[in-house]
Amino acid sequence: MSHPTLKNLWSNLVAAMGWADFDEQELKQRINTRQQFRFAT
Repeated sequence: MSHPTLKNLWSNLVAAMGWADFDEQELKQRINTRQQFRFAT
């Protein structure tokens, strides 16, 4: 199995965010806080 590329990881992240249901207030709060994404294989 090959390692995912940065392009594939970004594409998957964008796709996952498309399924999320955030209201405007929650989205603003998340933008203003530090976030960490971890990819598990």
